[in-house]
Amino acid sequence: MRLFIEKGCSSCHNGVNVGGGMYAKFGVQSPPGDKILPPADLGRFAVTKDEADRYSFRVPALRNVALTAPYFHSGQVWDLNEAISVMGKAQLGVDLTADETAKIAAFLTALTGDTPRVTLPALPPSNAKTTRPQY
Repeated sequence: MRLFIEKGCSSCHNGVNVGGGMYAKFGVQSPPGDKILPPADLGRFAVTKDEADRYSFRVPALRNVALTAPYFHSGQVWDLNEAISVMGKAQLGVDLTADETAKIAAFLTALTGDTPRVTLPALPPSNAKTTRPQY
């Protein structure tokens, strides 16, 4: 965790879910390459048309990240260590050593836990007498 914070990962991946609360440009320091960031995938810009959102994506929550491969919005990276290396270079501008990558991966793996069970309410059945929505 100390290394995760010291390297700067926590500047985007923070809060109770270790991320998920903001959008950020992917490739701040170095573009990750067309395989991981296809040039036609403009991210949030496709919705907002705001130039500041070009190549911006939601910063994912890292809870249970060791269980959620493939990584990145393009789904092209299947190894957590590779994903960490890509993020170090693309977002932080650092080449993480194999030891640093392994330590950060160990921390992220420690974020694995039981997925909360969500019980959805059962709605009453509809029939011919059900009130219709007004449009």
